[in-house]
Amino acid sequence: MCVCCSNSTKDGGSYIKQCCKGFCIDILKKIARNVKFTFDLYLVTNGKHGKKINNVWNGMVGEVIEKKAAMAVGSLTINEERSEVIDFSVPFVETGISVMVARSNGTVSPSAFLEPFSASVWVMMFVMLLLVTAISVFLFEFVSPLGFNRNLAQGKDPHGPSFTVGKAVWLLWGLVFNNSVPVQNPKGTTSKFIVSVWAFFAVIFLASYTANLAAFMIQEEFVDQVTGLSDNKFQNPYAYSPPFRFGTVPNGSTERNIRKNYPDMHEYLVKYHQGGVQDALVSLKAGYDTHPDP
Repeated sequence: MCVCCSNSTKDGGSYIKQCCKGFCIDILKKIARNVKFTFDLYLVTNGKHGKKINNVWNGMVGEVIEKKAAMAVGSLTINEERSEVIDFSVPFVETGISVMVARSNGTVSPSAFLEPFSASVWVMMFVMLLLVTAISVFLFEFVSPLGFNRNLAQGKDPHGPSFTVGKAVWLLWGLVFNNSVPVQNPKGTTSKFIVSVWAFFAVIFLASYTANLAAFMIQEEFVDQVTGLSDNKFQNPYAYSPPFRFGTVPNGSTERNIRKNYPDMHEYLVKYHQGGVQDALVSLKAGYDTHPDP
C-alpha cells in the first residue's frame, strides 16, 4: 500500500498529492504503528539529500535543521559532516557507491566473420600454410616421374597441361572452402598424399570455424564495463573517443566523496550534473555513459 504525500509544483505555489511507496515508506509505517504517531509526508522541494553551501544546508538535512520537518526518511548516507548537525537512526542498509551504465542495442561487427580466429591464425593459414603447402605440392609434382611436368620434359605429351604453383594454390583454396571449382589434381603419389592431408586439415578447420562463428554473430547488448571510481574511464575520460561522459546528482554524499578524494574527476563531472535520479535515467537513455548514484 502506498502513502499519500505532497509534492510542490514547478512554480512552487501549490502542492499536488502523490502516492509514495517503497522500502523506506514501509519502515516509516512500521515505526508509526509501534511508536504510535501520525505523520504528514511531503517531498523535499529541491529533491536533494542535503549539502552545506555557504554554511546553509539544503535538501532533507536542511528541512530537519530548520525544523520544517520533524524527521526525514530516505536513502540518506551517514557521513561526518551531516552527523554534526542532525542525528541518524541505526543504519538499516549497508551500501556503497554504485554506477548506472547505459545499454546500447546489439550490433554485429563487419569483421565478425574473422573473429572466430585471431589475426595470427589467419596469417598462418593463408600466408604460411597455404603457400608452403602449395609450393610443396608443386615441387613434388615437378620431380615426380608420373607428374604433368615430367611428361612435358620427356616429350611424352608435349602439348599436355603443366602443373604450376598457381594451380596448386587454386586446388588447396578450393579444398578449404569446399567449392566445386575447376581444378587440376596432381598425378604424383607424394603430391597426392600432401593434398589428402590438406583436405583433412580443411575439414577440421571448417568445423571449428563454423562452430565458433555462430557465437560471434549473436547480437548482444553492449554495456560499458566499469570497475569502480578508480576505473580508467573515470580517471582519464579524454583517453577515449569520444570522451567518456559521466555525472552524478549534486549536493549528495557521492559528490562530496568524489570532490574530496578525486578532485580532477569532480572537476570533469560537474559539466554533467543531473537534477535527480529520474533526470539521470533520462540522460543515460539519451546518450550519457554512466551515472554514479547519490
